[in-house]
Amino acid sequence: MGTSERSERAAALRESVMQALAKARERHEGRLSRFLVTVEPDAIRAGLTKDDFYRAARPDLADQLSLSKLSRLQEILERAGVVEPTAEQGSELQRAILALSRITRTPERFRRTLPRRMFCLRRSYLVPRTVNVSFVEISAEDLTVRYQETRAGSLGAASQRAVLTGTVLHHDDLDDLYYVIGLNEFRTNFAVEEATSVHANLVALTILRQCERESFEAFEGIHLGVMPDNNPDHPSAPYAAKLLLVETEQSLPEAAHRGLIQNHAEDGLMTLAGWLPAERQRLARHLVPGCLSNDPDPAYDLLVADVTSGNPTPLD
Repeated sequence: MGTSERSERAAALRESVMQALAKARERHEGRLSRFLVTVEPDAIRAGLTKDDFYRAARPDLADQLSLSKLSRLQEILERAGVVEPTAEQGSELQRAILALSRITRTPERFRRTLPRRMFCLRRSYLVPRTVNVSFVEISAEDLTVRYQETRAGSLGAASQRAVLTGTVLHHDDLDDLYYVIGLNEFRTNFAVEEATSVHANLVALTILRQCERESFEAFEGIHLGVMPDNNPDHPSAPYAAKLLLVETEQSLPEAAHRGLIQNHAEDGLMTLAGWLPAERQRLARHLVPGCLSNDPDPAYDLLVADVTSGNPTPLD
């Protein structure tokens, strides 16, 4: 059984799968078991059991299924003709991204340390001279290593929440180098206009390396993505930012309650009251001067390409 997934996409998938299984039961004289006989070969190929189908059909048990299993169930039900094909935009791309790590062989030493919770620090692409702290969860399910990052920030009257879901890939010849390919969903709320702007299905790439070869407590790397539309200087422009990940004992709700998951002034980062003693020690060890410094943009300290003119040009 996979870990429970609480994203909006998972909730929509659960509802869709439950409705499709109810339709399948109706078509087979009220017996779900008769429907399962018809899809058994596909279920075996997808690594699903009868219990997965029965669990997905019950509202009190469906939330025990992971996003990966829900996606595989949805795909089988679509082929069986009991659900509208790909009702959610981007679901095929999401399934492809989540499946990518199945073709790589993640080192067992790394897999044994999962699940792992970490804080991710990078320059904010909304507010100059600030550092954004986000929350990362890395977990292993079957052959897939999943990566989910939750980020929040603000700019004047606008607040933003972004969730990146993806998969971790590994190259056999580079033991300490990991690639994260995922979809980044921005959700920006404008308090004055009382409106919400959502940017979904933006592909992002993160490249990570262990800060210390024999330890998984901290990673350094670079994240490449696209600016949110409410960035005042570079809306929807591609960018890259250095980042640092450090291990945490906190959960996402705990970290958010302590006021950590947001933008922070760079000079006050180490003195935040929300850090636990062990986290403060890790930051003191790995947050060395210049580790989050980027060029060439002078305001945001990010690597940014301006595409507003239609011709991508690196900023001087």
